Amino acid sequence: MSEKSERKLLELVFGKDPVIVLIGQSCCGKGTQTQLFKESFHKLHPNSELFTIGMGDEFRNEIPKFTPWISKKLHSTQIAGKRQPFSIATAIWVKKMLYEYTGGPMLIEGSPRSEAEACAMLDFFTAIGKKPYLVCIEVSDQEAERRMVARNKFLLKQGMPIREDCSTPERIAEKLGFYKTDVVPGIRKFSASKHARLLPKFESTQIKLATELHLEILNGLAKH
Repeated sequence: MSEKSERKLLELVFGKDPVIVLIGQSCCGKGTQTQLFKESFHKLHPNSELFTIGMGDEFRNEIPKFTPWISKKLHSTQIAGKRQPFSIATAIWVKKMLYEYTGGPMLIEGSPRSEAEACAMLDFFTAIGKKPYLVCIEVSDQEAERRMVARNKFLLKQGMPIREDCSTPERIAEKLGFYKTDVVPGIRKFSASKHARLLPKFESTQIKLATELHLEILNGLAKH
């Protein structure tokens, strides 16, 4: 794609001041796409940063700041690969929005993780006059598991702490399972709402480059 064509595409996407809600199975590539969105936005606005909320990182950063008793409870849930309570997740992203968001395009990655959280998110964005775009990335359970194992092997090789929430087959199965039982109903809630925009699902595979997937998502957003 030429530089001129890329800029036109980015103007179509970010010129609408979109709220992009990026959701998908664990290890579908949400974090990578979030970084690519930041880079794409920076190409259009070199002196600005895209406002982003990555729920996985937010949980890992915020849980140690809570009282020791609460932190211990939530940490045990986290390392077991289970879903954190929607009330805690909602409190975290709402607080960040209330105290840090000043308008313009934004991206939330890894939320909503339940139908109740989806309801809270739809209510919040309706109240501030925003109609979020739901971008759902699909990946097979086999590929997601392969990526989780590969990620921990890489972290171990680099001498870094591994992700405890996917350190055993049982914890991996737990993470894969709550996507179907909890996250998918949240996606359905978004799909049925007149207060959100649902894009066609995007597929992440072992052979598809992250940049290819990113271009597909950008084109999808530009068309809607």
